Amino acid sequence: MHSQNILYRDLKPENVLVSLDGYAKIADFGLSKENVFGQSDAKSVCGTAEYLAPEILLNKGHGMASDWWSFGAIIYEMMSGEPPFYSKNKEKLFKNIKYSEPKLDLPFLSEHAKDICAKLLDKNPVTRLGSGETDAQEIMDHPWFSCINWDSIMNKKVPPPYKPQLDSAIDRKHFPEEFTSMKMTPQDVSSLKDTSNWNGFSYAGEEGENQLS
Repeated sequence: MHSQNILYRDLKPENVLVSLDGYAKIADFGLSKENVFGQSDAKSVCGTAEYLAPEILLNKGHGMASDWWSFGAIIYEMMSGEPPFYSKNKEKLFKNIKYSEPKLDLPFLSEHAKDICAKLLDKNPVTRLGSGETDAQEIMDHPWFSCINWDSIMNKKVPPPYKPQLDSAIDRKHFPEEFTSMKMTPQDVSSLKDTSNWNGFSYAGEEGENQLS
């Protein structure tokens, strides 16, 4: 996305899905912004509270580096169990993001893990890991990822550690029922009927019913 000048802006665990083959997919592009070239081209305050970069909260304008902040928050959460600046009080949460440093003196964090978290959670977007001209390559080259063969990952040659057990290609049992039982609005139905909205998408049918895939 970054290579196409698209800023994602909503990177969080809920938007990282595991597909049928066990590989990750990113979902929900509702907050994405096109034509972002610099570090302050985007101005809107949007995203999910726990993963917002400080420059977004400070209304300084933001760019691709804000996505890398969110990526750092996810890495930290996956290793520690909660986002790096978490507080139930949203005002305190935002204050922590803007002014506090992440707690990295955790005994189970390796030195490389501490280093990548510190560099991704750098409050200055200009010096944050991934903010350079090579964007993601800076992060991929970090020692914490030294055991990763990125070409093998891209070509899906690495056996995934987990594959969802599904009854069919459109099995929805791993999604919470609160979402799968939601009723479509008249606007949703109208949008689906207008096939011009879905150029480039494929459809998979079950029992004669077309479903967006």
